[in-house]
Order: sequence, then structure tokens, then C-alpha cells
Amino acid sequence: STLLGMVLLQSSCCGLLGCNKVFAGDITIENKAEYDSFTASKISGEESDGKVNGNTITINDLNKTGLVVDKVVRGAYGNNKIVSDNKVHVDGGTFNSMLYGGNAFNEGAVNNSIEIVSGEFNNNIYGAYVNGYKGGDLEGNSVYIINGDFTVKNIGTVPKGIIGGHNEGASNSANVKSNSVTIDNGTFGKDVNIYGGY
Repeated sequence: STLLGMVLLQSSCCGLLGCNKVFAGDITIENKAEYDSFTASKISGEESDGKVNGNTITINDLNKTGLVVDKVVRGAYGNNKIVSDNKVHVDGGTFNSMLYGGNAFNEGAVNNSIEIVSGEFNNNIYGAYVNGYKGGDLEGNSVYIINGDFTVKNIGTVPKGIIGGHNEGASNSANVKSNSVTIDNGTFGKDVNIYGGY
């Protein structure tokens, strides 16, 4: 099988996250075999100096193949670039690493989203996450949960939780507004925090 819509690039940039292959554009993974053949250190839309808006990551395990995702999943990562309009869609599988609709360093994140139909989730989930010494505005980012298990198994520390938009940057002037978490159904551990913006 193939990873649909995926273009493989070699990164020539070695930043704070180290030197890794980066994947451009949209990525679809639909079973354990496809995930196991995915050799990059992260499942990510285009990163750093690339097109950090409008990427879609889709991970499904509709046939219950035993998909377990230990890699970080993010719609896009921007280094000093605004990250916008990226999407992560999940339906099935177990996720032990963090999920980001969008992740920006020293810039803002706008209108990124995560949609979860089903699955088991054992770490933080961010519609968008901004960090760095400058930070940036977070606006209109979202997490939409239709169903899923969020009781947080097999993780040594309790995560911060499920957050529409999170600013970890040093700037106190950044705006965090109109971010949201919407929940239709699901099972949640008592220590899992849920924030629209944080």
C-alpha cells in the first residue's frame, strides 16, 4: 500500500529539533502496516521553511489492524512563520504521543484544527501550540471530539490535557482568543484537563 498524497523531501535545516526528514503536504495513513513503513521521526505536514498552511494529516484504523502511534503528529510546524489552516483527522488507533493541529515557534497559529472520531489517546492534544522566546497569537484553533477514550493509560505523567490553543512562548503580549474544544462523546480520565485556550 502507499501513503496517499505524500511527497518526501530531505531537510537541509538542522534547527532546535535536529535534522530530520520532513514531509510536505498531505499525509494519509490507514493501517498498522502503513504506519510501520513510515520512517520519519514525526508525522507532520510541511515544516519550517516550507508551506506551513493548508496541510491535512489523516490517520485511520477503520479495520482495527492494531495501529499504535508513538510518533508526534502535527498538521505543520513553522519556525518564525505563522502556521494556519492545517488539519489533523483521526479515526481509530492508539496514540501515545502528542497531537497538534499546528505548531509554531516564535510566531502565531490561526485556524488549525484536530478532529477525533474514535481512538485511544494517552498524551496532550492541541488544536495549536506556540512556543519560543517571542511566541505569537493563537486564534480560531480547535479540537472537535466525536468519541474516543481519553482515560490516559500507560503514561508516566498526567498530561496537561486537551487544549484548543496553547501559548508556551515567553511573550505576555500574545493574544489567545476564540480557540475551542467541542466534545460530543467520549470517556475521560479524572485528571485530564480541558481548556479552550491556555
